[in-house]
Amino acid sequence: MWKFFWGVCVMLSPTLLIASLIHGIILGCLYAVIAIGMNLIYGILGAKNIAHGDFVMLGMFAAYWLITLYNVNPFLMIPITFLIFLPIGFIYTRLIGKTLGDMTGSILVTFGLSTILMNMARIVWGADFRSPSVPSVIISFGFMSISNLYLLIFIVAIILTIALHIFLTKSKVGTAIRATGQDAEAASSLGINIRWIRTLTVGIAIGLAGVCGSLFVLIYYTHPYVGISVTLTALMMCVVGGLGSVKGAFIGSLIIGIAQNLSGAFIPFGLAPVVGFIIFLLILIVRPKGLFGV
Repeated sequence: MWKFFWGVCVMLSPTLLIASLIHGIILGCLYAVIAIGMNLIYGILGAKNIAHGDFVMLGMFAAYWLITLYNVNPFLMIPITFLIFLPIGFIYTRLIGKTLGDMTGSILVTFGLSTILMNMARIVWGADFRSPSVPSVIISFGFMSISNLYLLIFIVAIILTIALHIFLTKSKVGTAIRATGQDAEAASSLGINIRWIRTLTVGIAIGLAGVCGSLFVLIYYTHPYVGISVTLTALMMCVVGGLGSVKGAFIGSLIIGIAQNLSGAFIPFGLAPVVGFIIFLLILIVRPKGLFGV
């Protein structure tokens, strides 16, 4: 397949396009878990968690050191990082809970916390780019090949997304979370412990951020400043799908992830994020509340 770009004729193979599509889906699914966590916090507290990506960054560092120092299996990193970051999320609830319903206050507080976490990571671990040594095996499917690490990330991200959907829609706790997000006063009048539900929800969201960090570090370098990039990308996906919508976060993540990776086959890959930003702006113009916002 031939493509004219900026007056230059380049050949794009179907294999390259399919590979870009697959990688876009995989990264979109992983970002979906992060975006869903951000939307859960927004839905339950009405707060935009600007520090969310920094917990992903801390998860990346935690996984890096556990793999490097103790040779922990990547599969085991998933429950380990979740159990580490779940109680951190409980503590974090106490900090951002004071900004309940105050959008400006939540942005200022979480931005300050993001700056603190970023600089603490730089002081403790330095600003070097780090990546653990994890064996990578190429798995072939017909004319396509994919790394076992990308396959692991895709499987885990899909399992987490499905598990979250079932938890939120089928369990009593999930129903309580949704009820609290829709009307906290009405939920409280029905006997739901609002404070406990909010603490649990933020704990789950931060725990999932840690898990995503342990997966990200398998394919990306970690450094103290990676968190802000993750936050901006995930926030963009949340807004595209609709703030407060779990389904919207998933769909928005897939749209941005696929668009950025596919565009990398046509334009310099460093410009691919611009495509996602253009989609973000177009959807905001057409639907200011996002695709599934209400």
